Amino acid sequence: MPASPSAKSERGAETMPESLTEVLRRVSVLNRDDGRRFTVTDRLDAIAELLRESPYKRVEADALCHLYAQKPLDALPHFLVLVSAHVDVVPEITECFVEDAGGGLLRGTFDNAATDAAAVWLMCAQKLPEHVIFAFTGDEEENGAGAVTTARFLKAQGKKIRVAIVTDVTDRAFDEADFTVENDLWDDLLGKDVIRIVQYAGRWKFVPEDPEELPDYVPYDRIIRDEADSDES
Repeated sequence: MPASPSAKSERGAETMPESLTEVLRRVSVLNRDDGRRFTVTDRLDAIAELLRESPYKRVEADALCHLYAQKPLDALPHFLVLVSAHVDVVPEITECFVEDAGGGLLRGTFDNAATDAAAVWLMCAQKLPEHVIFAFTGDEEENGAGAVTTARFLKAQGKKIRVAIVTDVTDRAFDEADFTVENDLWDDLLGKDVIRIVQYAGRWKFVPEDPEELPDYVPYDRIIRDEADSDES
């Protein structure tokens, strides 16, 4: 992965992590919750440290959601774009790791360190508009309480989510694609925009919410005729 030792913003020069791989290594640590609150916060602490010099600041850290934005919520537009990535680790994992598997591949405990790292990298790169906010949630592996907490908090603040992008790892199309797109709870207007954006973004596949109802705007050769997992949607 390409190195980018620094980035500049209107705030001046601010140090970025050396590479996305470095971010991945730093967030590949344990994080746990009991369904009500975080009980082990090693990954959340690593994320906070990585973002310390970025414009993103934590605007909510309650229960099972750590929410980051570039401005206080009351200074942001009414409609927001939410990028969500869970940080909890399944109980069977007792130690997280990242190792070089050769051939440009990494092996590790990437559920969900992979998309946590991608989100942090984007935040550090400072290339996103202010109305894009990020949620790092818990209880994804069980009941989705972190997502519920996020929704309730934003509703209480009078904010509406125009688009919610939920990121996770998946075992679908592992040998065929670099990433997958799923259409849980989207409308066709949004869906067409998403497919247009990813059309030339490298190797990708589409995993439908319902294999019996496939959008006609998704290229046939991109479709995996399998149902998306609900927890990854």
